[in-house]
Amino acid sequence: MDYFLFDLEEYYKILFYILAGAVILYFIFRVGFRFRVIQILLKYVRSMNQILMGMNKVLAIIIGFYVMISILASAALMGVKGISILYLKVSLFSWINGSLAFFATGLGCATMALMFYLLENIHPKMLSLDYEKGGRFRNWSKATEQYLAKINWAERVFRNLEEARCFGSGRIVIWSPSANRATYELKLSRFLQSRGHPVICFASDQLSGKEQPGPIEEETLIFRYKGSINADLAVEWLKEEGYPKVDVIWDIKGVLRYKPQKEVANQLLHYAESLQVGGCVVIEAYSRKNSLASWLNSIHFELKGRSFDYLEKSTYQSKMMEAYKKDGRLKEVFDEVHVVDPEQSDCNMVVYIKKQRANQ
Repeated sequence: MDYFLFDLEEYYKILFYILAGAVILYFIFRVGFRFRVIQILLKYVRSMNQILMGMNKVLAIIIGFYVMISILASAALMGVKGISILYLKVSLFSWINGSLAFFATGLGCATMALMFYLLENIHPKMLSLDYEKGGRFRNWSKATEQYLAKINWAERVFRNLEEARCFGSGRIVIWSPSANRATYELKLSRFLQSRGHPVICFASDQLSGKEQPGPIEEETLIFRYKGSINADLAVEWLKEEGYPKVDVIWDIKGVLRYKPQKEVANQLLHYAESLQVGGCVVIEAYSRKNSLASWLNSIHFELKGRSFDYLEKSTYQSKMMEAYKKDGRLKEVFDEVHVVDPEQSDCNMVVYIKKQRANQ
């Protein structure tokens, strides 16, 4: 006697076609997207991003559905009463426990999720496209700011850097070459001002948005912002302003992070040319692991626009750890100092301090 309303063999065929089609389509779009094959042919970068995001949402719904079914099926497998309808007849195996079929389906979906996650993360090329409108990291800045506010990032980081004596004494000149809206540059300037330091802060960014902060001219704080200018042109801007050398280069998820790996060491050496002896380059150094939690956080961000963790690896983890280890020139010019927060690892930083004997 059959316990189900349709032939399980037909169910398997339908399920196989759906899952196989989803895998093939996703693979075509994701790999094509990463290597710009589809964009070059169709010239719709944003549309492709939106399609990929839609696929991620559908995938999340499918996984949630099959996880629920798998739990019920597992309960039937353990002999829970009232779920005997899940015992199905399969012509190929003859009276196999239907819960195993559902459990295998859920496991297959989990495998698909892992494959999609790896596809999204093992191809670092064209990373900037993720930040286009419709990309999986669009609006990442606001989501990250919300998360950083939740863990009190700014106050903790500034205090830790001060305790590590990264700021020196007297007047402090700061340059941020990739400031975005300069939210933390302004907070850092105000923090140092409250500690009795006269502060001069220059913030620049390659992009030019609508939320640029205006200039500040106070007795102990001068703040200036310039958009639509890359790091190389910003160096000339500093010279024009009369500050060819600065004390702190604030490069949080900035120029170093978005440089190709082979150019990272040279960029840090270029920074040395704009630093006073004893000055420092500050980058973030939290560790984001390739885990299920990270993938779920990405899905949560795409669905809700909010994040409960970092959405991407830190500059140190993704670029500088390898660069400083392999390029001996950096060790001749900089000391690498880890500023660790004992209570909140997401506030960990790395500081590259220009050596006294650095011939720059």
